[in-house]
Amino acid sequence: YTRSKGRGTNNSRSEQYQKVPLMTPDQILKLDQGECIFINSGYRGGQEASVPIRLKVKLPKKEMDAQQKSEDLWKAKVRDRLIHRNVTTAQIRCNTIQ
Repeated sequence: YTRSKGRGTNNSRSEQYQKVPLMTPDQILKLDQGECIFINSGYRGGQEASVPIRLKVKLPKKEMDAQQKSEDLWKAKVRDRLIHRNVTTAQIRCNTIQ
């Protein structure tokens, strides 16, 4: 913010703003497990509303177990079935085109 006064009634004022990201994309990619960017429209920080906050979230063991079970099921059953179905569909398309 700059202000200058001239003689008499000549005044000038200029404001300069520079955009600086709260977090760079690189910083977001480096968040640890359990860290997040929390945005709540009800939260106010000073004069700003909806200020993003960097939080470390503690997940209950029950949630962690459910996540692990989902990953295990994906690896054991779902992934291979989807790959097989995709290959089969591709083979059918190739055979019908010829």
